[in-house]
Amino acid sequence: MPMIIIVKDYTRIESGYLAKVPISQQDKTEDKQHLAEMIDLFGPFLKPLLDKGKPDIVQSMFYGEGKFKDAPLIDRPGLMSEAFTPGLDKEVRERFVSFLLALMKTSPEERPMPEDLLRHP
Repeated sequence: MPMIIIVKDYTRIESGYLAKVPISQQDKTEDKQHLAEMIDLFGPFLKPLLDKGKPDIVQSMFYGEGKFKDAPLIDRPGLMSEAFTPGLDKEVRERFVSFLLALMKTSPEERPMPEDLLRHP
């Protein structure tokens, strides 16, 4: 989840995640790559999330309305591709990707509660 890398204060919903504090340049590079992969798969981070972020991290990795600085180019197919969901027929793939997108919303407030995810189509 992006909150682990970006956000300085966790809400009750977010506190179940273990935070990794970057202690070396390699960790910071790995965090940047991880954020780039999340953005590539699940879309950009919303401004309210970035506004809650650690200013040094947000300023070093984002500009403008949440655009990612020096975003590494990720050349791969999207979640709806056979590469990510091999062997699934189109209908099952669409439902599975819809579930993943709901589960991985970058804003904790927009994520469904676990019981709602159990009822997800």
